Amino acid sequence: MNNTKAPTVYVLIRIYKLQTNKDDNEPYYSLLEEAIRSVDENAKVYDGIVKMVVNDDTHKDDVLYPEHKRRVLDILERHHFSIGKSNLFFSETDGKGSSYATLIVRESFLLWSEANDDYDSIAVTLDQDDELKDNALANIAYEMLKTKANICISAYETEDYSNLSIIKDNGKNHNEAARR
Repeated sequence: MNNTKAPTVYVLIRIYKLQTNKDDNEPYYSLLEEAIRSVDENAKVYDGIVKMVVNDDTHKDDVLYPEHKRRVLDILERHHFSIGKSNLFFSETDGKGSSYATLIVRESFLLWSEANDDYDSIAVTLDQDDELKDNALANIAYEMLKTKANICISAYETEDYSNLSIIKDNGKNHNEAARR
């Protein structure tokens, strides 16, 4: 990143697991693991510090919640993110909805970055079922430093999940707008 100090990157992720029976959970945990793994892989090649801000909006009255929380924290730790290492901020909102959980993850980032005097830090949002491409964090941080931008809207790709996606054009319109 040239001679400029790489900013601390906070990856913000809101997770939510529907109440289901135990047998239905493996696809959820596999996708979450891949999302966290992609952050870990990016962190290994990034010149700066990478921290995770995670909000779990899963209902705590789910009888499987204690096992769910343990599995989520195990996934995070397996990929080098833990509260003990001071690179993970984990909060829970007990099924209050995606808007509230998004607010909490954003507020947590602002409070944590301020408490750590990370005033030049950046936040990157990631959905629980998405992955960062190689060097995504470094590329975003570099572009933000180069352009002195406060906001960066990145292009993305989708797999062919047309039956599940609300994005009917697989992101084509978004990516065209992001290039401008």
